Amino acid sequence: MKKRRIVRKIDSIGRVMLPKELRMKYQIDFGNVVEIYTEQDGIYLKKFDMEKNIMERMEQKEKTARKIEESLKRVKSKLNLLQKETELRKNRQGS
Repeated sequence: MKKRRIVRKIDSIGRVMLPKELRMKYQIDFGNVVEIYTEQDGIYLKKFDMEKNIMERMEQKEKTARKIEESLKRVKSKLNLLQKETELRKNRQGS
């Protein structure tokens, strides 16, 4: 995509006006939410995709849930080993 340079003044409360052609091109309408993020070389503005954000958050939660489930399986396995060791020790002491 061809880079384009647009210069705008920031008003007294920090607002900057996006040109109509950019709002139309990127389908940014009144009331839409935009995402502002920074990198070392500047500030970036992007239309916020709520559906994509929700999907990404759900995927992250599912990934976290799988990790927790795997950890629980390992803990249960270790508990079973400890219980077996405890039973063996009791049986040895009782003999």
